[in-house]
Amino acid sequence: MVYAIGGVYKNYYTETVGPLSVTGSTPFAAFYAVGLMFQLDWIDTETHANGYDDFGLENTFLFIEGRSFLQATSLNPDFSTPLQLNAGLRVEF
Repeated sequence: MVYAIGGVYKNYYTETVGPLSVTGSTPFAAFYAVGLMFQLDWIDTETHANGYDDFGLENTFLFIEGRSFLQATSLNPDFSTPLQLNAGLRVEF
């Protein structure tokens, strides 16, 4: 399954060095992600059925995604990121 995610983020931060401290927040900025999910339930259907009956586990996926946080309208501070690759296991109850 191919998926895409989009949204906005806002960061709140505090930085302290010795007696100096800076606190602030960024304006809202966009982020996006695209990825692939591979369902694993078909590999062992008996274990899948037992997981559903015993724990309510509905689906198990292996996923690979790329995610990026875009730059806000203000350059200071800049919390944007280049495209980051992620992978993991997703379970749905």
